[in-house]
Amino acid sequence: MMRWAIETTVAADAAADLEGFALRASAAIARHGGEPLPAILLVLAGNVPTAVWRAIVRPLLAGTGLLVRPSRWDAGLARWTVRALCHAEPRLAASLRLAPTPARVPHAAVVRLATRIGALAAYGSDSTLDALRARLPRGVCAHLHGHGMGAVLVQPGVAFDVERAARAIALDVAAYDQRGCLSPAFVIAGRHRGRSLAVAVAAALERIGSMLPRGPVPSPVAASLARYRDVACATGEVFCGRDHIVAYEPDAPLRATPGWRAVQVVEARNADDAFERLLGLGKTLKCVGVVGDLPRARRALPGVYCVPAGRMQTPPLDAPQDGAPPWIDAVPVALGAAGHASSP
Repeated sequence: MMRWAIETTVAADAAADLEGFALRASAAIARHGGEPLPAILLVLAGNVPTAVWRAIVRPLLAGTGLLVRPSRWDAGLARWTVRALCHAEPRLAASLRLAPTPARVPHAAVVRLATRIGALAAYGSDSTLDALRARLPRGVCAHLHGHGMGAVLVQPGVAFDVERAARAIALDVAAYDQRGCLSPAFVIAGRHRGRSLAVAVAAALERIGSMLPRGPVPSPVAASLARYRDVACATGEVFCGRDHIVAYEPDAPLRATPGWRAVQVVEARNADDAFERLLGLGKTLKCVGVVGDLPRARRALPGVYCVPAGRMQTPPLDAPQDGAPPWIDAVPVALGAAGHASSP
């Protein structure tokens, strides 16, 4: 999976107009009367290689120095990224450093370090971010990025090629074993279209498994996958393979996936019904892969990153982040008295 990430995202970013990105970031921040933050403490979650890469590269290009605290679960990704960047451009060594990563870091320790630096960009679970938000003093610049999920919308009423759509959906599901915020947890299709699509997605996942093998499944996740499959058997049909579960539950509510290539397929009455279900997910919904009318989806889902299905996991460097500009972590945003991010 790491090789695929480097080939599809890191290499594409390296070939992109990095100088142009840096100039756009600086100009955008200047238009709002500010300058990039001189430095931030960057706290990483470390679930997906490209998420780690982007979290480091974007603020650097915007002109902000970083003290990077890797995730204790996946510290190797951040260390590789920092060392590779400093090797490619030695001048970065002065503005890019790694913080120690002990087995457990109390929230208070992160807050003390962020307060000393004056700025924090943190990625993690909602509970972790809530704890940090409650402890950060007023005046600390803070960008807090919680976990989320993606979805695929096969727009009702729009003609589509089932096999082609299934291949695109399978790639989005298989990439990073659904561990990232852009990974689809479910697919919404039109009435009487879901079952054939579910069968095709299961077949496509079987084929893609030889190109992108699923990683080892932790024991607790294996138990969650079994429960996920059992629920689907009771409410619909299940199409399983050696490394995937496709749950066809046409009338069931949307439900979270345990990840590791388990995806739900539901049906909507029409496009408006589908959009209403997606909007009901609120800020948890980060990305939607679209089969159908992409401009309509973008109008109906403001603030959500909408792209053609099959491209959910390979966003360009300048793709928006949580509905904000891609250089948002370099922007001065002070924490208000109530503990919520607010513009200065």
